[in-house]
Amino acid sequence: MRLKAALVIMLFGTVSCLQLLDECMPKNFIDTHVKGSEMKLRVWVPEIGDASLLTLISESDWTSMARKIEIWKNVITVQTQDGHTVSPEHELPIQKSLPHGWVNFMVTSNENFTVTVPDVNLTLIDVQDVVQGNYIVIIGSSVTVNCMLPTNQWEVSTHQNAIIPLSPNGSHDFSLFSRTPYAPMLTISNLPWLFDDFKSEPQLLFPFSSYNFTVDCAIDEKLGSCYIPVSEKRLFIYCIYLLNFA
Repeated sequence: MRLKAALVIMLFGTVSCLQLLDECMPKNFIDTHVKGSEMKLRVWVPEIGDASLLTLISESDWTSMARKIEIWKNVITVQTQDGHTVSPEHELPIQKSLPHGWVNFMVTSNENFTVTVPDVNLTLIDVQDVVQGNYIVIIGSSVTVNCMLPTNQWEVSTHQNAIIPLSPNGSHDFSLFSRTPYAPMLTISNLPWLFDDFKSEPQLLFPFSSYNFTVDCAIDEKLGSCYIPVSEKRLFIYCIYLLNFA
């Protein structure tokens, strides 16, 4: 069975955190300065599947050198370019399994360009930095750079929802906050089957107060499911649960 769950939250009313930090809001594309510094990347690593996790593209401002590093769950590919000459793609196997969920990657660019996973004492890349680029392009799914908070933040409004990845096993804790009254709508989804729903009368939540809720997910050989405890469903005017059978 394959279950790729995601949490979608839409709030009716203008909603924002008490203090929104851009570096703690996950993005799919980031262009940032890197030379001579160390970056902490927080990346979502799904439990199931083998999609590309993180791509790091370095390019020099004063030479024609460029390098592309792509990190997967089990392998890393490295490709360089010098002028119009592009090297063959070089594969490096990952010797130790990456953890799943939100994983911290450390990227350092000095004489050497290194990528490590400190939580499991794993070095993914340690090569001479022949590119010597000042900037790096980061491509991935839900990536933050140098977020000092222990959790990520998502900004949600009437016209902008948030899609948050979930692990199919375990509990996920969330907190809602707004400066104005609001009524949230939530979808826990994969395609294409509806197996439960919940509706309540619209009831605006108070501003300047945190509302906490938990999403519990479980998976077995035949069924994958995520749910919110009954006592916490009252926060939402509409909840939908979807799952996928293999």
